[in-house]
Amino acid sequence: MIVVRADPKDLERILRKLQGLGKEAPKAIRNAVNDTAVSARKLLARQAQQQYTVKSGGFNKHARIKKATVSKLAAVISVHGKPLTQPRFHTTVPKSGVKTEVLKGGGLKELVNRAGNKAFLQTGNNGNRLVLQRIGKGRTPLHSAHGPSVAKMIEKVYNGGRVTDEALKDQIAQLYQVNLQKQIDRAVKG
Repeated sequence: MIVVRADPKDLERILRKLQGLGKEAPKAIRNAVNDTAVSARKLLARQAQQQYTVKSGGFNKHARIKKATVSKLAAVISVHGKPLTQPRFHTTVPKSGVKTEVLKGGGLKELVNRAGNKAFLQTGNNGNRLVLQRIGKGRTPLHSAHGPSVAKMIEKVYNGGRVTDEALKDQIAQLYQVNLQKQIDRAVKG
């Protein structure tokens, strides 16, 4: 969960700049926070698609925005969802077994479990593809291979670290300041 929250110092600064338009200050902050939340969701989705080989992750479907109000000057981007099935990432099926790449530039890796069982691709009657692997020595049970969820991908992109060197946390904070200045200018002119 990513929270874009207004700083109480912002309200004081806006009140000084707007002098006499006191009721417009909370509205300006609310609009800046909401604009930042919408832009942040797009930025996070774009960055995640640049880092991961996910085909169409449905980032906007999984990332919901609870917008800020005048009484509660915080917008929340909550991201939910199950881990994505392996065929949603870059997956090839040579004769030797299924190979997959989750992170861009990570290279294709063959899926083999501890028991030495290689993964295989199965297409269902409805056209859905699954990468399956036998767990033990017998034919059953089968395990479906999954990659990270949309929530985990966005978390990694937001915080930075092993996936990407640049965290988007600071960039989103700067985006908020730019949006806040636009709202101040709009309120002063209007």
